[in-house]
Amino acid sequence: MPFSWFVYYMTTPLAIFAAVSVVFIIEKIGGFYFKNKHFFKRNWIRILSVLLILLVATVVIYRSNTVYGKIMEASVFYSTTDVKALDVGVWIKNNYPENINVTCTEIPGFWLQVFSGKDVIAQTDLAVQRMEAAEAVLTLSYELEHSQTLVKAYQAKGDILDEKYVSLDEVWSKVTFSSGSGDFLLYTLNGVDYKIPIAQLSKEIHFENNTDSITFIFGNDDVVLNKTISSQDDSYAFDVSWSMTPLKKDVCNASLYLTTNFDLKYHFEKADIPGLMDWINPWDAPEQIRTTEDNLWTSAAFASPHLKNRYLGLYDETYDVGFAFRFIDLPVWGNIGALGNRQIDAVRLVYNFDLGEEQSPTITYQTITLSKNSYSELKPETLKEFFDYQSNEVTITRDFYDYIIENNIGLIVYDRNQLDTQMIHSDMLQLIYSNDRYVVFKIIM
Repeated sequence: MPFSWFVYYMTTPLAIFAAVSVVFIIEKIGGFYFKNKHFFKRNWIRILSVLLILLVATVVIYRSNTVYGKIMEASVFYSTTDVKALDVGVWIKNNYPENINVTCTEIPGFWLQVFSGKDVIAQTDLAVQRMEAAEAVLTLSYELEHSQTLVKAYQAKGDILDEKYVSLDEVWSKVTFSSGSGDFLLYTLNGVDYKIPIAQLSKEIHFENNTDSITFIFGNDDVVLNKTISSQDDSYAFDVSWSMTPLKKDVCNASLYLTTNFDLKYHFEKADIPGLMDWINPWDAPEQIRTTEDNLWTSAAFASPHLKNRYLGLYDETYDVGFAFRFIDLPVWGNIGALGNRQIDAVRLVYNFDLGEEQSPTITYQTITLSKNSYSELKPETLKEFFDYQSNEVTITRDFYDYIIENNIGLIVYDRNQLDTQMIHSDMLQLIYSNDRYVVFKIIM
C-alpha cells in the first residue's frame, strides 16, 4: 500500500482518537476543578488560569490560517478522485471487458482500480514512493540509473531528447536536458549550406539492455546522425557519442552544434576551465572571451586550445550540485552562457566531422552529475576526480516497452493537467476517450 494511502486510511481513526482524548482531558480537568474549588478561589490562580486560556487562544488564532491552509492542502491531495474519474472508470469497464491493465497519473490514482475493475499501476508522489513502471510508461521513457545519478531518454516528449538527474534526499531531481530545437546539424551539399535543427530530422530510439546504452537515430535524405548515451558499471560518468554517415557523396563541411541546458531551479554560478576560468562566473570572465548583451545575458567563449585538461566543470553552491564534461574528442569551439542574474543557463559546443578520412566519423565526450547530498566530500575542486572514481554498482536499466509487456498494460489514463500534448503524436498511442479532466490512450504495439 502506498504511504499516502496509509495516511489516508489512518486519518479518520486518528481524528476519532484525538477527539476522544480531548473530551477525556476536559472531563478530567472539570472533575479536578470541582473537587478543588477552594484552591482556585485564590486570585493568582485565577489570573494564571486566564493567562493560560488567553495563551492557548492566541496560539490557535495565530496558527489558524496555517492549519486551515494545511487542511485544504490535504483535502486536495487526498481528493484523488471525482465524478470525471468515475466516468472514465465506468467507460473502461463497459468498453474493455478483456483482461488488460491500466497505468495512470497520480490523479485519479488507485481509485481508478475501484471504478474500472482493472488492475492499475498508478503514479505516486515522488517524495513518498517512486513507481518506476508508472513513471516509465506515462512518459514513454528509457532510463540508465546508478545509485546517485540517472539519465532518461524519451520516445515522445516534444523537444526534449534526454535529461540528467541527481538524487537529492532520495528523490530524483532534473539538472540538465538537451532538446531537438537547441541542437543543430550543419553541412554543405552541392554548394548549398544547410543548418537543420535535430528536431526536424526523423527519429528512432534503440534501447540496448545488454550494453546499457540508448541510441537515437536521426536522419533525412542526405545524412544519418546517431547519438548514443551509455554507462559503465564501474563509473558514474555517462559516455555520449555522436556519429554521422553521409548518404550522398557530395556532403561536406559537416559540423554539430550542441546545447546542454540547465534547469533554472538550480543556481549554477561558477564554471571551471583550468587556465582560462578558474571557478568564476561568465560575467567575471576575461573581457576578450566575453560577449554581453546589455545586462540581459553574457557568454564566455573557449576553443580547443583552451581545453588542455579536456575538462569543463560547473557548480551550484546553493544545492551543492556539480556537473562536468570530460572531452575524449575536443570541440572546436564552445561557450558558457549566463543570464542577467548570473545564473548559468547553458553550455554550447561545436564539433566538426572530418568526412575526408572516414565515412562515419565519431566524436565522444563524458558527463557527470552529482550532489553533495550523496557524496559529502563533493566540492568544486574535487568534481573532476569523480570521472576516475571506481564504483561497484551495477547500472539499472528501465524500458517502458518491457513494463508494458510484463504488466499487460493496454491503456494509459492521464490527468489533463499533467499531459504532454506531444504524446498525441506518438505512433504507440491512440486517443480513445477524453472528458474535461482526463484523457485515455490505447497502447498500440
